[in-house]
Amino acid sequence: GPSTGGGGRGLGLALVARIAVAHGGGAWIADRPGGGARVGFAVQA
Repeated sequence: GPSTGGGGRGLGLALVARIAVAHGGGAWIADRPGGGARVGFAVQA
């Protein structure tokens, strides 16, 4: 969705990455052409 412009500390993505890795997966961020980013994660099922 659109950016909220909030003043967060960026801890959310770090926590997602740690949880995903702990469950045998990972997390990533990729630039989007024209601005913004795509964020994803995967865990083993």
